[in-house]
Amino acid sequence: MVNKKTKYGLIVFLAIIAVGYATFVYLDNTLKSTIISRSDMQIYQEVSEIENDSDVIATVRVKPNVINHMEYDNDGLPLWYWTEREVIITKPIKGEVKIGDKLTVLEPYAIGENKTIGKLEVISEQYTKMADEEEYILFLIKREDGKFMIAGKDQGKAMIKLSKEFSANLEAGSEFEELHKKIRAKYE
Repeated sequence: MVNKKTKYGLIVFLAIIAVGYATFVYLDNTLKSTIISRSDMQIYQEVSEIENDSDVIATVRVKPNVINHMEYDNDGLPLWYWTEREVIITKPIKGEVKIGDKLTVLEPYAIGENKTIGKLEVISEQYTKMADEEEYILFLIKREDGKFMIAGKDQGKAMIKLSKEFSANLEAGSEFEELHKKIRAKYE
């Protein structure tokens, strides 16, 4: 017969093992790898060029609602990927939108799970993801399914109020910094 002290010790031991396993599983779910893909895209020099290519131009507030999509090839590598993000129009500039409209914008990145690598992120052209609850001026191209793509990826997305930290870390020094300055000067 097992005494109370042994039972208690066994229960504590099993609890430690369970917590250790749960911690391992949680830690093992961390991002393992980032894949940066390359593609051809138009480089805009002037605001008028990106305006002409856009169906909608608007100031928007970015919502935290995201849906990641990742489709894999036969080897389990990412083939197609995108993240759907909800934005709310705060100031329409061009196109058939009004204040308060909710749009689904497709950002060229996604986070997914790969059987070999584990959790991974795929980003197109080192795209900078939109920050939750921030305001941006977006230049959007409407797709047949009613969702929108950002014209020129990072080129068609300018944060309105740059914090010092954001400016120093993400946008300053980018190849599109001059275009973004022109966009903010025209639309703020």
